[in-house]
Amino acid sequence: MTVVFVIVTYNGSQWIRGCLKSIPVSSDYKVVVVDNDSSDNTCEIIATEFPSVDLLPSHDNLGFGRANNLAIRHALGKHEPDAFFLLNQDARLGEGCLEKLLAEFQRGQFAIISPLHLNGEGTNLDHGFAFHLEKHGINPQKLDVTIEV
Repeated sequence: MTVVFVIVTYNGSQWIRGCLKSIPVSSDYKVVVVDNDSSDNTCEIIATEFPSVDLLPSHDNLGFGRANNLAIRHALGKHEPDAFFLLNQDARLGEGCLEKLLAEFQRGQFAIISPLHLNGEGTNLDHGFAFHLEKHGINPQKLDVTIEV
């Protein structure tokens, strides 16, 4: 199963290494990064340290949505993906996260699947993620989740 990771960056040099290193290495996994006209060295880090990444630098800040769409169009034309994984520049995949999500995806019951979003320390649910769960009637305190630090 070919999975394309889509990452939109903007002045993300402090996070991008951790983000890209968290993606498991596999010939089935491709990475497309759209850089929204960063003024730091984000593009240089990606180009020199992660040469297998398809880097699409923009000379304008396209915004998050348009940049994701650009990456997805690029991936559809080049990689023929079975699935996309949209990953923020400041996020990292936890151990086993991708495998669990792909197993659920392959069951065929859902078209969109999201992992749990944790805070920066990885000790609790991200505040915004918890808010959206509550908004949809899910009590985050009652989730059967073990957060290992």
